[in-house]
Amino acid sequence: MVRVAFVDDSKAVIAQLEEYMAAIPLSYVDCSFFYSGQELLTYMEKTKEPFHIYFLDISMPGIDGIRTAETIRSQDRHCVIIFLTDYKEFVYQVFEVLPFRFLRKPLDQPAFADIFMQALEHLQTFSSLFFFKIGRERFQIPYGEILYFEAQGRRVRLKMEEKEFLFYMKIREIGRQVDNTLFVQCHVSYLVNMEQIHSISDRLVILKNGEQIPISKKYRQEVRSKHLDFVKWRCGK
Repeated sequence: MVRVAFVDDSKAVIAQLEEYMAAIPLSYVDCSFFYSGQELLTYMEKTKEPFHIYFLDISMPGIDGIRTAETIRSQDRHCVIIFLTDYKEFVYQVFEVLPFRFLRKPLDQPAFADIFMQALEHLQTFSSLFFFKIGRERFQIPYGEILYFEAQGRRVRLKMEEKEFLFYMKIREIGRQVDNTLFVQCHVSYLVNMEQIHSISDRLVILKNGEQIPISKKYRQEVRSKHLDFVKWRCGK
């Protein structure tokens, strides 16, 4: 079940969103509607049930959409946050909370439906699992939680934020298995999750956590090209 939260202080906008969702009959989507950021956060604190997708009005009295998103993102790095706004200037204030898209007001049904389906596709990609074995034990890790793979002799290191795994496999086998719209090879020994890239120089990929991954000359142009395509898709271009 995909859980979606809609937050806007306007009853007319909430009614519009309910109407739009009724036109997208997906049995695996469960929607909840809130009239303030505080109402949403109180509900989440009480139920201990986070959502997968959040549509947040930016300009709300009390706890606005940006502050609501900051609280959500501090608890969940992988959820999808979409801002509803009629103010262009807000776009430059929210990148720390990693928004997925911006939906401009007044709302438009085709634009809403397009962004909603993109959010579902994004969730599906990031929740897809990478499978591997260590001895007789099987593991499965969501793509969205992987920072990069590093070849170390006959083994590969799978690096996450707070843990890592070493297992026997070849990096080229992993390259064939993972989603190549999300992962890019930047070196004979490295496959990197493009969602984790902060910047790219001639010789290094800098990750959002500050780690530096080498780029070899062979892969430099491909990395830049694929990352640009990824950023365009990520920004809805």
